[in-house]
Amino acid sequence: MGIEQVLVTVVVPAYNAARYLKECLDSILAQIGRAIDVIVVDDGSTDETADIVATYGTKLRYIYQANSGGCANPRNTGATACTGKYITFFDADDVMVPGKIARQVDFFFRHSEAGMAAIPGELKISVNWGDSGAVILRSGIGDLRLDG
Repeated sequence: MGIEQVLVTVVVPAYNAARYLKECLDSILAQIGRAIDVIVVDDGSTDETADIVATYGTKLRYIYQANSGGCANPRNTGATACTGKYITFFDADDVMVPGKIARQVDFFFRHSEAGMAAIPGELKISVNWGDSGAVILRSGIGDLRLDG
């Protein structure tokens, strides 16, 4: 399977996100050359969040749940429904930078030992559990070892 065919699930927790959601979802769906599974988990919104998601038809999945009072529960709900090899969480009031997912998947292909990748701008961070159980954070600016 080529890098372009690797399915990435994007979980978008949303609560009363109608004001920002269209721009957010458009930026995710504009990721070029990616197989993307987008899941919006509506955490009990009372605004037009559901109506906005409905305009995308089958381009994404929608899960509604009663309000949980925080962002962890909708993220967990989305992770449970995940079908991709990789998963990324993306807030409903953010806009995804072009190429973000491609850069993260490429990072994983080049660093199979990494358990996580974060790319705010161009900063790449990976987390690796060392042999002693220590966490090793690697980024473009150096390594940091955290002993447990």
